[in-house]
Amino acid sequence: MRILLLDKNAEYSRRVKYYFCKKYSNMQMSVSDNLKAAMDMLKTEKYDVVLADIAFADDLDFESPDSALSRAAFAFLSETDEIIEGKETIVKYLGVSELYAAICSLYEKKKNRVVKQT
Repeated sequence: MRILLLDKNAEYSRRVKYYFCKKYSNMQMSVSDNLKAAMDMLKTEKYDVVLADIAFADDLDFESPDSALSRAAFAFLSETDEIIEGKETIVKYLGVSELYAAICSLYEKKKNRVVKQT
């Protein structure tokens, strides 16, 4: 599974990527703290899941049918369990296993596939 993590907190992104890659070999994670760079990455590479910090909520394009975000399972990352712009939200400070389960669930809903939990 390929994941793109968009978060302005580069330290948080670095830590999440480190622990995910260490614990879950079936995941590849790219991180960005820049919206334009992340959108360029989405246009040139295929991601199964995109997670974005709520700080980017006003700047993301979900309406356009050719939006790069429409191809991937998407969720906002938030410090609380809130609904943002009608999109699914994952609490960003969960443990690695809980975050993994939330990402797998998100992927399964979008792709109609089951992820074998390791």
